[in-house]
Amino acid sequence: MVRGLYITTMGMLLDEATLNNLANNLANVDTAGYKGDRLAFRTYLEREIYRREPHPERSKVALRRIGRLEMATVLDEVRMDMSCGKIEETGSPYDLAIKEDGFFAVTDGENIYFTRNGNFYRDAQGRLVTSEGYRLLDTQGKTVVVGLDDYIALDGSIRGPGGELRSVIGVYQFENPVGLRKVGYTMFATTDESGEPALIENPSLMVGFLERSNVEPLKEMVKMIEAQRHFEISQRVITTTDALLDQVVNQVGRLR
Repeated sequence: MVRGLYITTMGMLLDEATLNNLANNLANVDTAGYKGDRLAFRTYLEREIYRREPHPERSKVALRRIGRLEMATVLDEVRMDMSCGKIEETGSPYDLAIKEDGFFAVTDGENIYFTRNGNFYRDAQGRLVTSEGYRLLDTQGKTVVVGLDDYIALDGSIRGPGGELRSVIGVYQFENPVGLRKVGYTMFATTDESGEPALIENPSLMVGFLERSNVEPLKEMVKMIEAQRHFEISQRVITTTDALLDQVVNQVGRLR
């Protein structure tokens, strides 16, 4: 009975983690380029279950393994859902969306990060920057600068009024994008698991479009309701178990 209290409590802790994760996903449903998080759980304290069976020799008993009993479950890791979000038209000449897999490279002057949030602005120096001030990089690792009369072509090249090439926006891919480490809400840093970035030679961009969050509000709300109901049921189990334990203790005390 006491074991049931511990198992139920572990379940409530997982429900709490699930609710926090779902709330964070829903809070970023309108964040361009946001990738939702998914929780992965694992069991521990597993025990083998055996069944006693008659043995040909009557003085012996045979044990046959019939499965495992999972004593508890814990949060193992938080995994990113790297699927593409819905692409919407904005009309802004500096909003960019990548058609296929890939990431833009941005920098704060010290570190380089990668993002699918193509919501860029032209600052006073003509540089394309994110809303946080991170500068977009070209294929040479230099800051992308766009003149007032320049335009961005669908292949990521920056061209002047007469079509002259200024620079090319860098678009990169990873061997294992799920292995990237999330920085903030829409940026990622490389890890040993993700591998090094590889430049995409002929990227295909959509100018005047943005990739929205890949979070589906309806599905997240359904999961949130399920987690809340499971949490409430677990609370009832703990209340009932506590009452039963109280009765057992009091009855044993009276018998003595």
